[in-house]
Amino acid sequence: MKDFTTHDPNFICLNYGQVDAEVGYYFRKYVTGSASSPEEDLHEVYRAYVNKVRHVLSDKSIVFKGLNPSTLRNETQLRNYVYRRLTARMTTEDERAKVWRNISDSEISVESHAKINCLANDILREAASSAGFSFFDIREIAGDASTPGLARWEFIPAESDVHLIDCLSIRKAYHSTLFKVIQT
Repeated sequence: MKDFTTHDPNFICLNYGQVDAEVGYYFRKYVTGSASSPEEDLHEVYRAYVNKVRHVLSDKSIVFKGLNPSTLRNETQLRNYVYRRLTARMTTEDERAKVWRNISDSEISVESHAKINCLANDILREAASSAGFSFFDIREIAGDASTPGLARWEFIPAESDVHLIDCLSIRKAYHSTLFKVIQT
């Protein structure tokens, strides 16, 4: 908060990414045992997130950046990634084994993951807009139109990584879409 008061920016862009949304949902499902649907879970999370922003940054112009499409296009890669993220701070093998069983027994798939990615972006857009905040995403440029929720192949890193590759077209997409939003 000190940076905000010291520099007093004209606007603040908040990026609640796909890792936050998707892995958060999987954590609540596979670790804490939540029975909520992805839609119920993400509505609750984003409502709380937007309300917190409204309370803490009430005097600032806020722009929410939506989720990037997922780069995980292989079932094994997806399951291993979710497992690694969920168990990163677990100290016992029993805890990790329980999470792996929960993941293995579930319907987690690239298709369901892509649907959660789209759902999360739509819910965040709705929550931000309903609260009077601006919203943008780069899905039109980075997303694969034939498989909504997944990134275009040219933006997927060669190694297993959930982030879009850093390239000129992605940087331009961020800049141009954000610029349009802050100019309105």
